Formats: sequence, C-alpha cells, structure tokens
Amino acid sequence: MKRNELIDRLKGSGRVVLLDGGMGSLLAERGWTPPSLPEEMNLDHPGTVEGIHRAYCEAGADIIETNTFGGSALKLACRGLDSKTREINAAAARLARRSAGRGVL
Repeated sequence: MKRNELIDRLKGSGRVVLLDGGMGSLLAERGWTPPSLPEEMNLDHPGTVEGIHRAYCEAGADIIETNTFGGSALKLACRGLDSKTREINAAAARLARRSAGRGVL
C-alpha cells in the first residue's frame, strides 16, 4: 500500500487502523535471549521475525513496524555489530515487506 492510499483510507473509512504489537516479547517466546539483540534475529533467524509479522497481519494489523527498535549504529556497537547496521536494517525492512502482503503498510 502506498502512503497516499493509507491517508485516503484513514480519512474516509471511519474505522480504527490497527498496528502490530511488541516484537521483543514475541521473539523471547520464540527463543531470543539477551545479551544478543532482537535485531540480530533479522539475520540469524529471519523466519522467526517473518512469522511474527505474518501473525500480526493475520490478526488484522493494517500497519506493521520493522524489527529495528535498537537498530542504530550506536546501539548495535554494544555487540560489535555497528558495521552491519545497514545489513541488519535492510533485512528487517525486507522481512516486514515480504510478510505484509497487499493492503498492509
């Protein structure tokens, strides 16, 4: 869905737009543990991240967010991953987009 389509939907629908929920807590339920970062799952366990996105879409989310809450170079540096900032964030965007399908932003 394109941005202007979403704006038109919001203006004219009179309905509530649903966003996804937390990613970290669901990743923890599926095996993620600190000290690794949830964003590492984008590369190490992409199917898990995609599955969470799909579950939110199937539950009715109109908008899903990428798994990038701690995806800044500064945050990733605490695990020595600052050189992978672009790769981690690009993977997160790909996973969300692929999971969203049509009609989900």
